[in-house]
Amino acid sequence: MACCRSGSTPAEDESDDEEQTLELIIVDSDEAADRMQKVTDASAAWMTGVMQKGKKIPNWVWPGDMLKAALEADNPTEWNNICMRFEQDSGSKKGTLWAWFIRLCEDSPNKFVLIGEQEDGSYIACKVAPTPQGEKDHAPSAQMIKSTHLQLKDSGRTTGLCSGWFHCCGFILNICWCIFWYVLPNCCCAWRWFCCRSCVHDFDDIEEEIETGDVILFCGTMSTRIGGESHWSHAAICLRDTKGEHGPPGLLYVFEANFGRPGWNHCDIRLLREKLETYKGGKTDMAWRPLYDADDETRQKISAAILKNRGAPYDHNMKRMAMAALDCCPCVEMEDQGHGEMFCSQCVAQVLIDAGVLPGPPVGPASGEYMPRDFDIVPSGGAEHAALTDVLGDMYRIKRFSNKWTGLSCR
Repeated sequence: MACCRSGSTPAEDESDDEEQTLELIIVDSDEAADRMQKVTDASAAWMTGVMQKGKKIPNWVWPGDMLKAALEADNPTEWNNICMRFEQDSGSKKGTLWAWFIRLCEDSPNKFVLIGEQEDGSYIACKVAPTPQGEKDHAPSAQMIKSTHLQLKDSGRTTGLCSGWFHCCGFILNICWCIFWYVLPNCCCAWRWFCCRSCVHDFDDIEEEIETGDVILFCGTMSTRIGGESHWSHAAICLRDTKGEHGPPGLLYVFEANFGRPGWNHCDIRLLREKLETYKGGKTDMAWRPLYDADDETRQKISAAILKNRGAPYDHNMKRMAMAALDCCPCVEMEDQGHGEMFCSQCVAQVLIDAGVLPGPPVGPASGEYMPRDFDIVPSGGAEHAALTDVLGDMYRIKRFSNKWTGLSCR
């Protein structure tokens, strides 16, 4: 419970000789929480209005210092109240902007999202759901439309019994490649060996070469990789915002579907360098595959496709992910079911389909059929990998940001 004091003001105390009384008003803790939530919601609504005012897009990326100045100029009193509440909650008068952004996204996860932090400052954006483009764009999450044999045959995604054989061979090849090329060398800390340094590339050396449409692969936990039949468990697509369409010009982002981070349970952009530095503490394998022979018009279409899909909810449907992984049997192949909710590799494939880089249904596989393994250079035996082989270049492993022991789960 919370207590509120009610009584006379100091001015009344000086002019009134009557006995003053002190009244305690007992407020239920739930009621106090509701009042605080209303204050938080009102502040969030005001901040959202300031952040979206005069911007080309509602989820424009704001640098911390610029946002602080804009909020203070718009309503100094409200800004001071927010600062005071943050100082009281954090117990410090020297709270950083990044700490404040984290608290803001924790209090209002449906309104704000963390974009990242780097040497030049912290970045945040409003969380905005994509605008519906039709019924297919927001199919119910439980709906899973299976492809018919005729649809698979017409799109070249099955060749009868041979398809199952190719998928089984791809599964065996991926598992063997993962064990002997990655897991066993990583057990011996091969990334530290002098003779293996030529196999990895320092991010500082390749950062300027990374362009919009390039794909980044990440090695996650062992269980996820086993389920995905690959060394890679997460995929994302790069965005170099040279024109400042998403935020300040020149920032290098990665567009991904993720959850767990304050404000994150959807598809959005993050600063690429921070993503690489913080994913599994920088103690895991990461790789870069550039988009092959893409012109400026194609990359512009990819940027527009990323903007279109920013804010799409994360797909937690494990059954749908399992069906995407099981390509050995045509009965689990899915047709285009919309992309209202997407998992990591699906959102990357959807961007490439929307931009016209990959063929979509009915000519090619639906975005929900793509797994991180399909973005690898090792054949998976499916139509998804074949389509990506035509548009992605060689793979370049990125040097780890930490030389510490990987651990048993991320080798």
